[in-house]
Amino acid sequence: MDPLTTALTTLLDPGGCDRATALLAHVGAPRGLLRLSAPALVATRLVSAREASRIAAAVELFVHALESPRDAALQHPLQVARAVPHLWTEPLEELWLIPVDPRLRPLARDRVAIGGPERCAVDATELLRRVLLAGASGCFLVHNHPSGDPTPSALDVRFTAELTRRAAQLSLVVHDHVVVGGQRWASCLRDAAGSVLDPLPQDAGPQPGGAGF
Repeated sequence: MDPLTTALTTLLDPGGCDRATALLAHVGAPRGLLRLSAPALVATRLVSAREASRIAAAVELFVHALESPRDAALQHPLQVARAVPHLWTEPLEELWLIPVDPRLRPLARDRVAIGGPERCAVDATELLRRVLLAGASGCFLVHNHPSGDPTPSALDVRFTAELTRRAAQLSLVVHDHVVVGGQRWASCLRDAAGSVLDPLPQDAGPQPGGAGF
């Protein structure tokens, strides 16, 4: 068995190997498991209520284990992608603003826009107002693509460039804008992409000049 099937089998009652394989095929592993609640798992008719509770608890622990600590400096785009973990499976597009101090430590994590399955509208002036009110020196943005493809759209790139330009006029820094899709992420400002499951680089850290990673 592959590692994921083996792990899932351990959460099922004895003799659950075939059902584990069937469940993963049914939900679309592993992303599907992150999406489904315990009742939704039971509705597949492949697991019992007790087994579904175990799976849901394991998924919750997994997500919280990956989430970036709320007071930790965001020194790599992977940490930004992990800052709002529910976005990995959110069916609607959401944009979150993370104002930071000069050492890249978050001062808040605020949802600033929510839209449909494909896009959400946001006002750059309002974003920068929130950054100033937070007493921040800069910010990160993170939003999701419910399609599962984190590749920044042309609109994402244009908006980020315009926000960066306007922020500089206020002596603020837009350190990065990270897009997440499923368990993958990509940066709008630099040539960087990866998976939220990747290990954090040991040498991750901000570059001189306060321009982010």
